[in-house]
Amino acid sequence: MYLSRIGQKGFYDSLSNLEIEKSYSLLGIISFIFPFFIVINVYRVWLRKLLIIRWREFMTHHFLNKWLSKANLLPSCLPKKDGKP
Repeated sequence: MYLSRIGQKGFYDSLSNLEIEKSYSLLGIISFIFPFFIVINVYRVWLRKLLIIRWREFMTHHFLNKWLSKANLLPSCLPKKDGKP
């Protein structure tokens, strides 16, 4: 972020001072910097969401296995001893 602020400051300073050639060179530098930041931020968001999904899947399987392994079922789900439903 700091690098983009420096580039923007120089770009807008050169525009306000009517230094057209300097503006074009800074515009070229900025056009190479911003796609890099965009790709990094998209990858960061994607990776965070992927980790959240995997964490939720892990926790779901973990707690379901823990709950079902002890046969913690509701009494209404268990067969009755007299054979009647």
